Amino acid sequence: MNSVLEPLKSIWTSTPTWAKLLLFTSIPSAIFLSGWFANTYRKWSLLDPRSHPPNSFRFALDRLLWYFVVSRNLRGLNPYDQPDTSVRGWNLLPEQERTMARRSFLTEALPARRGAKGRTLPYVLPQRERFAREWQVPALKKTYLLAFENLAAENETVEIRNSSNQRHSHALYLGKQRSPPTLASMSEREIAHVHLSDLSAHVMLSLADAKEVVAKGWGLRHGLSGTWLPLGWTMLFVPRTVDEVEVVVGIMEAGIRYMYMRSDGGLEGEAGVVKKD
Repeated sequence: MNSVLEPLKSIWTSTPTWAKLLLFTSIPSAIFLSGWFANTYRKWSLLDPRSHPPNSFRFALDRLLWYFVVSRNLRGLNPYDQPDTSVRGWNLLPEQERTMARRSFLTEALPARRGAKGRTLPYVLPQRERFAREWQVPALKKTYLLAFENLAAENETVEIRNSSNQRHSHALYLGKQRSPPTLASMSEREIAHVHLSDLSAHVMLSLADAKEVVAKGWGLRHGLSGTWLPLGWTMLFVPRTVDEVEVVVGIMEAGIRYMYMRSDGGLEGEAGVVKKD
Protein backbone atom coordinates (compact mmCIF):
# COMPACT_ATOMS: atom_id res chain seq x y z
CA MET A 1 0.00 0.00 0.00
CA ASN A 2 2.82 2.37 0.91
CA SER A 3 4.38 1.70 -2.47
CA VAL A 4 1.29 3.18 -4.05
CA LEU A 5 0.88 6.15 -1.70
CA GLU A 6 4.48 7.26 -1.64
CA PRO A 7 4.60 8.37 -5.32
CA LEU A 8 1.28 10.20 -4.88
CA LYS A 9 2.55 11.93 -1.76
CA SER A 10 5.68 12.95 -3.60
CA ILE A 11 3.63 14.39 -6.47
CA TRP A 12 1.37 16.31 -4.06
CA THR A 13 4.35 17.74 -2.14
CA SER A 14 5.96 18.99 -5.33
CA THR A 15 2.71 20.48 -6.68
CA PRO A 16 2.67 24.33 -6.56
CA THR A 17 0.28 25.98 -4.12
CA TRP A 18 -1.68 27.68 -6.91
CA ALA A 19 -2.33 24.31 -8.55
CA LYS A 20 -3.62 22.88 -5.26
CA LEU A 21 -5.96 25.83 -4.82
CA LEU A 22 -7.18 25.44 -8.38
CA LEU A 23 -7.96 21.80 -7.75
CA PHE A 24 -9.87 22.51 -4.54
CA THR A 25 -11.94 25.28 -6.15
CA SER A 26 -12.59 23.52 -9.44
CA ILE A 27 -14.24 20.49 -7.85
CA PRO A 28 -17.05 22.41 -6.03
CA SER A 29 -17.36 24.71 -9.05
CA ALA A 30 -17.89 21.73 -11.33
CA ILE A 31 -20.51 20.32 -8.95
CA PHE A 32 -22.30 23.68 -8.78
CA LEU A 33 -22.26 24.20 -12.56
CA SER A 34 -23.50 20.66 -13.18
CA GLY A 35 -26.41 21.25 -10.82
CA TRP A 36 -27.16 24.64 -12.40
CA PHE A 37 -27.07 23.18 -15.90
CA ALA A 38 -29.38 20.30 -14.97
CA ASN A 39 -31.87 22.59 -13.21
CA THR A 40 -31.89 25.16 -16.02
CA TYR A 41 -32.30 22.46 -18.64
CA ARG A 42 -35.20 20.91 -16.70
CA LYS A 43 -37.05 24.24 -16.45
CA TRP A 44 -36.41 25.04 -20.11
CA SER A 45 -37.53 21.59 -21.30
CA LEU A 46 -40.90 21.99 -19.55
CA LEU A 47 -41.76 25.34 -21.20
CA ASP A 48 -43.46 23.90 -24.28
CA PRO A 49 -42.23 20.38 -25.03
CA ARG A 50 -44.85 19.78 -27.74
CA SER A 51 -43.99 22.78 -29.87
CA HIS A 52 -40.29 22.85 -28.96
CA PRO A 53 -39.10 19.28 -28.31
CA PRO A 54 -36.14 19.60 -25.92
CA ASN A 55 -32.69 18.41 -26.89
CA SER A 56 -29.15 19.35 -25.96
CA PHE A 57 -28.40 21.20 -29.20
CA ARG A 58 -31.49 23.41 -28.96
CA PHE A 59 -30.74 24.15 -25.30
CA ALA A 60 -27.13 25.06 -26.05
CA LEU A 61 -28.31 27.36 -28.86
CA ASP A 62 -30.83 28.99 -26.52
CA ARG A 63 -28.16 29.68 -23.91
CA LEU A 64 -25.70 31.08 -26.46
CA LEU A 65 -28.33 33.38 -27.91
CA TRP A 66 -29.57 34.46 -24.49
CA TYR A 67 -26.15 35.43 -23.20
CA PHE A 68 -24.52 36.78 -26.36
CA VAL A 69 -27.25 37.97 -28.77
CA VAL A 70 -30.49 38.84 -26.97
CA SER A 71 -30.90 42.44 -25.84
CA ARG A 72 -31.46 42.92 -22.12
CA ASN A 73 -33.79 45.85 -22.78
CA LEU A 74 -36.79 44.44 -24.63
CA ARG A 75 -38.92 47.40 -23.48
CA GLY A 76 -36.69 50.01 -25.09
CA LEU A 77 -38.39 52.18 -27.71
CA ASN A 78 -35.33 53.65 -29.45
CA PRO A 79 -35.08 50.85 -32.06
CA TYR A 80 -38.54 51.80 -33.38
CA ASP A 81 -37.61 55.48 -33.55
CA GLN A 82 -34.27 54.83 -35.28
CA PRO A 83 -34.96 52.18 -37.94
CA ASP A 84 -32.03 53.40 -40.03
CA THR A 85 -29.71 51.91 -37.40
CA SER A 86 -31.90 49.08 -36.01
CA VAL A 87 -33.31 47.63 -39.26
CA ARG A 88 -30.87 46.09 -41.71
CA GLY A 89 -31.35 47.51 -45.20
CA TRP A 90 -33.79 50.21 -44.06
CA ASN A 91 -32.42 52.86 -46.41
CA LEU A 92 -32.70 50.47 -49.37
CA LEU A 93 -36.47 50.05 -48.95
CA PRO A 94 -38.91 51.99 -51.15
CA GLU A 95 -40.09 55.17 -49.47
CA GLN A 96 -43.70 53.96 -49.48
CA GLU A 97 -42.80 50.87 -47.47
CA ARG A 98 -40.81 52.88 -44.95
CA THR A 99 -43.81 55.18 -44.62
CA MET A 100 -46.16 52.25 -44.02
CA ALA A 101 -43.82 50.77 -41.41
CA ARG A 102 -44.04 54.04 -39.48
CA ARG A 103 -47.83 54.08 -39.77
CA SER A 104 -50.23 52.72 -37.14
CA PHE A 105 -52.78 50.13 -38.24
CA LEU A 106 -54.59 50.11 -34.90
CA THR A 107 -58.14 51.43 -35.06
CA GLU A 108 -57.57 53.42 -31.87
CA ALA A 109 -54.84 54.19 -29.36
CA LEU A 110 -54.19 51.40 -26.88
CA PRO A 111 -55.04 51.89 -23.22
CA ALA A 112 -52.25 51.33 -20.73
CA ARG A 113 -52.26 47.73 -19.48
CA ARG A 114 -53.19 47.71 -15.81
CA GLY A 115 -51.51 45.83 -13.00
CA ALA A 116 -47.99 44.52 -12.70
CA LYS A 117 -45.78 44.66 -15.77
CA GLY A 118 -45.62 41.48 -17.77
CA ARG A 119 -42.27 39.72 -17.76
CA THR A 120 -40.67 36.99 -19.79
CA LEU A 121 -38.78 33.94 -18.65
CA PRO A 122 -35.00 34.01 -19.22
CA TYR A 123 -35.12 32.03 -22.46
CA VAL A 124 -35.42 32.92 -26.14
CA LEU A 125 -36.13 29.55 -27.82
CA PRO A 126 -38.93 29.59 -26.85
CA GLN A 127 -39.88 32.99 -25.45
CA ARG A 128 -42.62 32.64 -22.84
CA GLU A 129 -44.29 34.81 -20.21
CA ARG A 130 -43.39 34.55 -16.52
CA PHE A 131 -46.35 33.61 -14.28
CA ALA A 132 -48.60 33.23 -17.36
CA ARG A 133 -50.26 30.10 -16.01
CA GLU A 134 -51.84 32.13 -13.22
CA TRP A 135 -54.35 33.34 -15.82
CA GLN A 136 -55.36 29.99 -17.26
CA VAL A 137 -59.10 30.38 -16.58
CA PRO A 138 -60.89 27.81 -18.81
CA ALA A 139 -63.76 30.09 -19.86
CA LEU A 140 -61.41 32.97 -20.68
CA LYS A 141 -59.06 30.65 -22.57
CA LYS A 142 -61.97 29.42 -24.68
CA THR A 143 -63.09 32.99 -25.43
CA TYR A 144 -59.57 34.02 -26.40
CA LEU A 145 -58.85 31.09 -28.71
CA LEU A 146 -62.26 31.39 -30.37
CA ALA A 147 -61.70 35.10 -31.03
CA PHE A 148 -58.27 34.27 -32.47
CA GLU A 149 -59.67 31.65 -34.85
CA ASN A 150 -62.48 34.00 -35.86
CA LEU A 151 -59.88 36.38 -37.26
CA ALA A 152 -59.27 33.83 -40.01
CA ALA A 153 -62.93 32.88 -40.38
CA GLU A 154 -63.94 36.52 -40.92
CA ASN A 155 -61.13 37.66 -43.24
CA GLU A 156 -60.48 36.49 -46.78
CA THR A 157 -56.92 37.76 -46.55
CA VAL A 158 -56.00 35.29 -43.80
CA GLU A 159 -55.41 31.55 -43.62
CA ILE A 160 -55.16 29.52 -40.42
CA ARG A 161 -52.92 26.49 -40.15
CA ASN A 162 -50.30 24.99 -37.89
CA SER A 163 -47.48 27.39 -37.21
CA SER A 164 -44.15 26.52 -38.75
CA ASN A 165 -42.54 27.90 -35.58
CA GLN A 166 -45.00 26.49 -33.02
CA ARG A 167 -45.71 22.97 -34.27
CA HIS A 168 -48.87 22.35 -32.23
CA SER A 169 -50.33 25.86 -32.32
CA HIS A 170 -52.56 27.42 -34.95
CA ALA A 171 -51.25 30.53 -36.65
CA LEU A 172 -52.65 33.23 -38.89
CA TYR A 173 -50.94 33.47 -42.28
CA LEU A 174 -51.19 35.99 -45.05
CA GLY A 175 -53.01 34.40 -47.99
CA LYS A 176 -50.84 33.29 -50.91
CA GLN A 177 -52.50 35.82 -53.18
CA ARG A 178 -50.63 38.61 -51.37
CA SER A 179 -46.96 39.34 -50.77
CA PRO A 180 -45.89 40.47 -47.30
CA PRO A 181 -43.98 43.70 -46.67
CA THR A 182 -40.24 43.35 -47.16
CA LEU A 183 -39.65 44.09 -43.46
CA ALA A 184 -41.84 41.10 -42.56
CA SER A 185 -40.35 38.64 -45.04
CA MET A 186 -38.48 36.71 -42.33
CA SER A 187 -41.81 35.83 -40.69
CA GLU A 188 -42.55 33.56 -43.68
CA ARG A 189 -46.04 35.08 -44.14
CA GLU A 190 -46.97 34.31 -40.53
CA ILE A 191 -49.00 37.09 -38.93
CA ALA A 192 -49.61 35.78 -35.41
CA HIS A 193 -49.81 32.67 -33.26
CA VAL A 194 -50.93 31.86 -29.72
CA HIS A 195 -48.84 29.54 -27.54
CA LEU A 196 -51.14 26.85 -26.19
CA SER A 197 -48.66 26.18 -23.40
CA ASP A 198 -49.29 29.53 -21.68
CA LEU A 199 -51.55 31.63 -24.01
CA SER A 200 -48.93 34.30 -24.64
CA ALA A 201 -48.63 35.15 -28.34
CA HIS A 202 -46.46 36.65 -31.05
CA VAL A 203 -47.61 38.99 -33.80
CA MET A 204 -46.04 40.81 -36.75
CA LEU A 205 -46.68 44.57 -36.46
CA SER A 206 -45.64 47.80 -38.10
CA LEU A 207 -42.87 49.60 -36.21
CA ALA A 208 -45.35 52.22 -35.00
CA ASP A 209 -47.74 49.62 -33.60
CA ALA A 210 -44.96 47.53 -32.08
CA LYS A 211 -43.77 50.66 -30.27
CA GLU A 212 -47.32 51.36 -29.04
CA VAL A 213 -47.73 47.79 -27.76
CA VAL A 214 -44.45 47.89 -25.84
CA ALA A 215 -44.97 51.42 -24.53
CA LYS A 216 -48.45 50.62 -23.19
CA GLY A 217 -47.32 47.39 -21.54
CA TRP A 218 -49.17 44.86 -23.73
CA GLY A 219 -46.03 43.09 -24.84
CA LEU A 220 -42.29 43.08 -25.48
CA ARG A 221 -39.98 42.68 -28.42
CA HIS A 222 -38.93 39.15 -29.16
CA GLY A 223 -35.38 38.58 -28.00
CA LEU A 224 -34.25 38.11 -31.62
CA SER A 225 -36.31 40.94 -33.15
CA GLY A 226 -34.08 43.08 -35.31
CA THR A 227 -31.51 40.29 -35.77
CA TRP A 228 -32.86 36.87 -36.73
CA LEU A 229 -36.45 38.11 -36.75
CA PRO A 230 -38.19 41.27 -38.02
CA LEU A 231 -38.10 44.20 -35.62
CA GLY A 232 -41.91 44.28 -35.62
CA TRP A 233 -42.17 40.66 -34.36
CA THR A 234 -43.69 41.27 -30.93
CA MET A 235 -44.67 39.14 -27.93
CA LEU A 236 -48.14 39.74 -26.47
CA PHE A 237 -48.86 39.01 -22.83
CA VAL A 238 -51.70 36.71 -21.76
CA PRO A 239 -55.08 38.51 -21.60
CA ARG A 240 -56.42 38.36 -18.03
CA THR A 241 -60.00 39.55 -18.65
CA VAL A 242 -62.52 39.59 -21.49
CA ASP A 243 -61.73 43.28 -22.03
CA GLU A 244 -58.06 42.42 -22.45
CA VAL A 245 -58.97 39.70 -24.95
CA GLU A 246 -60.59 42.41 -27.08
CA VAL A 247 -57.46 44.56 -26.90
CA VAL A 248 -55.10 41.70 -27.78
CA VAL A 249 -57.29 40.56 -30.68
CA GLY A 250 -57.41 44.19 -31.87
CA ILE A 251 -53.60 44.23 -31.91
CA MET A 252 -53.61 41.08 -34.04
CA GLU A 253 -56.06 42.73 -36.44
CA ALA A 254 -53.56 45.57 -36.79
CA GLY A 255 -50.99 42.95 -37.74
CA ILE A 256 -53.31 41.64 -40.45
CA ARG A 257 -53.79 45.15 -41.85
CA TYR A 258 -50.07 45.80 -41.93
CA MET A 259 -49.25 42.49 -43.62
CA TYR A 260 -51.96 43.03 -46.24
CA MET A 261 -50.92 46.50 -47.36
CA ARG A 262 -50.82 46.92 -51.12
CA SER A 263 -47.55 47.42 -52.93
CA ASP A 264 -48.62 50.96 -53.81
CA GLY A 265 -48.89 51.83 -50.13
CA GLY A 266 -52.68 51.64 -49.99
CA LEU A 267 -55.01 49.17 -48.37
CA GLU A 268 -57.78 47.02 -49.76
CA GLY A 269 -61.09 46.59 -48.04
CA GLU A 270 -62.41 48.54 -45.09
CA ALA A 271 -59.62 49.21 -42.56
CA GLY A 272 -57.31 47.15 -44.73
CA VAL A 273 -59.05 43.81 -44.20
CA VAL A 274 -61.32 42.10 -46.70
CA LYS A 275 -64.23 40.68 -44.77
CA LYS A 276 -65.94 37.46 -45.78
CA ASP A 277 -69.64 37.59 -46.55
